[in-house]
Amino acid sequence: MTTYLSVNHVSKKINGYTVLDDITFSLDAGKIYGFNGINGSGKTMLLRAILALIKTTGSITLKQQPVTLNQPFPVKVGALLEHPSVISEFSAVKNLQLIAHLQTNTTQKDIEDALLLVGLDPSDRRKVKKILARNETKTRTRPSLFR
Repeated sequence: MTTYLSVNHVSKKINGYTVLDDITFSLDAGKIYGFNGINGSGKTMLLRAILALIKTTGSITLKQQPVTLNQPFPVKVGALLEHPSVISEFSAVKNLQLIAHLQTNTTQKDIEDALLLVGLDPSDRRKVKKILARNETKTRTRPSLFR
């Protein structure tokens, strides 16, 4: 079987506290995996590392391509970790444009389609804080639609 994801000696410290300690494993393509552990065991932090959302030591490869901070991600992925944030002073469109900027192939039409999919108007330029009360779940789950 082909290795799809390889995590080698990945560690992360925050304020002197080790949150990931020399994690090493590989996952094969075409299989489904899950992470199991108690609260605070590092599951979300590990997923953040795999998604190149945080800086770590060690190395991560996906489809034999390095996964590194501030570089285009090697595959299309949609992820919703814990409580995703939006910038309440920006419109829903502007929030998605910021997220889409991380993807090399997300277009303005993709953003508009994602908003329409959940019943938000792409031409609505109100700040997110004005529409959150009524549409909080819709607005916060949009980033996971870019896969």
